[in-house]
Amino acid sequence: MGAISTPPIKTDAKATELLTLSHDIMSASIYTEKSVQPDDKMLTHDLADTKVYLDKIAAFIEREYGDFKPEWKFYNKKSGWILKMFTKKRNVLFIVPCPHYFRVAFTLGDKAADLVFNSDLPESIKKGLSEAKKYIEGRTIQTQVNTQGDLDNVLKLIQLKLIY
Repeated sequence: MGAISTPPIKTDAKATELLTLSHDIMSASIYTEKSVQPDDKMLTHDLADTKVYLDKIAAFIEREYGDFKPEWKFYNKKSGWILKMFTKKRNVLFIVPCPHYFRVAFTLGDKAADLVFNSDLPESIKKGLSEAKKYIEGRTIQTQVNTQGDLDNVLKLIQLKLIY
């Protein structure tokens, strides 16, 4: 899997609700113009050197779990365009494009959260998860991706989330 394509826009009430509920922790996307859906060329330019990490996340999900589907969503002007990644119709994570980096948001249920707390992930991730407000869907945390170490943490979070 090389580049992230631009699939058709769909609405997802549950995701919109989750983003609304967790908006205080969601960063705003750099893409705020509803009429301009982001594409691979825009991501390559705007994410700069971190674009390779986004592609590695997509390739990892596809390789390890199959049936990978990215989907761009425009929730509102404040949050902008956010890339949602699925596998087998299951929401894996949200990508929030930022200038020269991106943020990854995960919603983890209780079992996955327990795995994170008992993992070797950095204390900052565990602290963020323990402080996150708990909703029916779980707790939503975000982490910034700038380095290979950040990517390694995201891949570990994907594995822990998708165990259940």
